[in-house]
Amino acid sequence: MGNVLVLGAAGFIGQHITIALRDAGHKVLACARDTRRLTAMGFDTLQVDLTDPASHSPDFWRPHGASIQTQRFFTKWRKLESQVTGKHFYQESDGHDHLQNQNY
Repeated sequence: MGNVLVLGAAGFIGQHITIALRDAGHKVLACARDTRRLTAMGFDTLQVDLTDPASHSPDFWRPHGASIQTQRFFTKWRKLESQVTGKHFYQESDGHDHLQNQNY
């Protein structure tokens, strides 16, 4: 089976998805802010906080085998966050997201 990266793997739904994927034969990288319980369950883990702008860069994910799909995910995530919070982000040439000073 394939490799799967699960974001929010320590949450209620994420944990069930992570276990089901492993039971189905996938190699799972379980990502969460707190990975202690997942590590104790025998998962390969990556501690990550998606509110940290450093985690929005492909360079953060590349060493863990993540593809360009992560960049597409964060682009959509930022759009959704902007809609929910009213905060607007732009991307600098350094590849990091920055919060605009104005709300619309």
